[in-house]
Amino acid sequence: MGKKKQSIFSRFTNLTKANLNHLISKAEDPEKMLDQLVREYTNNVVEAERAAAKVLGGLHKLENDLDKANAAVTDWGAKAELASQKAQKATKNSSEKAEFLNLAKEALRNQIQAEADVTRLEGQIEAQKKNAESLKNNVAKMKKELSEIKSKRDDLVA
Repeated sequence: MGKKKQSIFSRFTNLTKANLNHLISKAEDPEKMLDQLVREYTNNVVEAERAAAKVLGGLHKLENDLDKANAAVTDWGAKAELASQKAQKATKNSSEKAEFLNLAKEALRNQIQAEADVTRLEGQIEAQKKNAESLKNNVAKMKKELSEIKSKRDDLVA
C-alpha cells in the first residue's frame, strides 16, 4: 500500500506544482485542458479516499485484535491462578500437584505471549492512527486544490 499511497500523492504533488496559468496560456483549448485536469484530480481524490478507507478498516481490525489479546491476557491469568490454587490443594497426590503446576506454567506462558501481542498491537495501532490522520489531511488538501481548479475553470469558461 505504501507504493500506491506514494503514487497518489506524487501525482497530486506534481499537479499542484504545475503553474496553472502558464498551462492555460500555452494550451490550444484551455477549457478542455482544465476539464482533463479536473477529471485527473477527481480520480486522484477518489483513489486517496479509498486508500484512507482501507487504512481505517485496517485500524478497526487491529483494535478488535487488541481487544481479543487483552481478553486473552485476563483469561490466561485467571487460568494460571486457578491451576496454581488447585496445585496447592493437591498436597496428598504429588502427580496431581505436578499436573496442576504444569497447567499453571503453560497458562502463564500463554499469558506472556498474549501480553506481547498486546504490546505489538498497541504499536501498530499508534502507527496506523498516524497514517490515517496523515491520509485524511492529504485528502482534505486534495479536495481544496480540486475546488480551486474547478473555480479557475469556471472563471475561464465564464
